[in-house]
Amino acid sequence: MSEFSKRKIAIVGGGIFGAAIAYVLTRDGFDVTLFESLSIGVHASSKNAGNLNPLHGTPSALLPFALESFRLHQAIAEGLAELKSAHYNLLPSQRILLELDNSKRKSLNKSTDLFTNTEGFSAEELDFDDLQQLEPRLSKDFRFGILTKGSLTVDSYLLTMSLAQGAERLGAKYIYDSVLGVVKKGDRITEVKTYQDSFACDEIIFATGPWLGETEACLDINIDIEPVKGELLLMRLSGKPLEYDFTWGSSCLYKRRKNEVWVGGTFESCSFDMTPSLKNRALMLNQAAQIIPEIREARLIEHVVGLRPMSSSGLPIVGRVNKWQNAYLANGGGSKGVLLSVGIAQVIRDLLMEGKTKLSVESFLLGQEGRIALSSAHHYANSSLFLI
Repeated sequence: MSEFSKRKIAIVGGGIFGAAIAYVLTRDGFDVTLFESLSIGVHASSKNAGNLNPLHGTPSALLPFALESFRLHQAIAEGLAELKSAHYNLLPSQRILLELDNSKRKSLNKSTDLFTNTEGFSAEELDFDDLQQLEPRLSKDFRFGILTKGSLTVDSYLLTMSLAQGAERLGAKYIYDSVLGVVKKGDRITEVKTYQDSFACDEIIFATGPWLGETEACLDINIDIEPVKGELLLMRLSGKPLEYDFTWGSSCLYKRRKNEVWVGGTFESCSFDMTPSLKNRALMLNQAAQIIPEIREARLIEHVVGLRPMSSSGLPIVGRVNKWQNAYLANGGGSKGVLLSVGIAQVIRDLLMEGKTKLSVESFLLGQEGRIALSSAHHYANSSLFLI
């Protein structure tokens, strides 16, 4: 029996952060109960393209941790496979970064250098003929590109479910109820209260994404996270499936199973509005059609909206809350939440077991009172596009 098997861990939030933490902690011997008011992975964790891109569009301060998280995904996949959890389509991904002419090569040089100089990744320059040979449907306006290799993709909903199923098969318990509050004793939280019951805990982790009301009320703090609305279109192309992902500026096409393709996406500050925008749909289609004109003839399968938790720094907020001896935060994944989820889970595991972690978290690990603050003025232009 593990020395940690008697430590009762409460996790509040059943998105990909909560599911990953539940799996890693249960795997390593903790007694885990996860609280979710709706269902596992119902929000942004299942409403994204599932890119595991540690090098592309990642803030420089986050690059070392993004790469560590990427490696952890590959290791965790083996453990989940042994438990026969949901198969979540972990597959290699090749992306072509496009430019209209050779004069703009400098804009892609940083990506080329980063992919070339990182173990397990590569980049190759492409001219007009190369591009047309690789994808004849590509607009003939593009004269230059970079083929990047080494990244992965997943079905993000199935990954979340696989982590949750893996945790459950190892003994984790799930309570589908709203957390109304906590019982406090000095600087510790001793119980979680729901509509139906109360549950004792030795440690508690809040992984509630942009829904911060219960977290802030329970911990008596303000957290620098705001909901950022992201929209994507899932389309079905006729004819041959795409063999590559494509990015031009801030517009992206992501190939998926059969001849499906994710088109997107938008990134805007708009409180908790989860209504699909017809204006944004037209914007995404018009941008995508400049890459592959045939996208205008594709069939729309789904227009998805997810609220991503974003801090003003663009970095996660993870670690123990200073004023509490046994309360932890795991939030702020932004557009990299799927990638970072297993790394964040490992950080929480390390802190609980050893009080520290060897992962590269210097830029965002909680530890100073000022690290948790009211959200600063940090807004995203309506209908601006983002890269993941």
